[in-house]
Amino acid sequence: MAYRAGLRVKEIARLHSDNINLEKGVIEVREGSKNGKFRDVSIRTPDIAYFTDLKEEMKGQYICRGVSEDSLNRGIRRVMQDLSLDKKYYATTIHSIRKLYASERMQEEREKGLNERDSWCVVQQNLGHGNKFREELYKIYIK
Repeated sequence: MAYRAGLRVKEIARLHSDNINLEKGVIEVREGSKNGKFRDVSIRTPDIAYFTDLKEEMKGQYICRGVSEDSLNRGIRRVMQDLSLDKKYYATTIHSIRKLYASERMQEEREKGLNERDSWCVVQQNLGHGNKFREELYKIYIK
């Protein structure tokens, strides 16, 4: 979820299958959002099949079935350790994966013809940071 939709760890832990709106092509972030702000995150074309299958498989359930936020990050660290990547990428967490999402999504928006600033506004809105250009976030996620 962090990679495919840029969701925060708390948003992932509280995502319900009903929040995958295939008709609108969005993930409706309603629970766990920062400051209680709801948002819709567009589903990218390559991820439609993934979210279609996930919605069907998890019909009427929470995606992570009550897994805690801390457990998600510990799980990532465990996998990194199992792959012997924990020394090189020792600080990998959901937030690191959100940065990867932001970089890739930024490139996609640029390929659509948007300029750097407008591309970042789209990306930061999907990340849940509003749609007004925020340079400090741009520096954290992209530069």
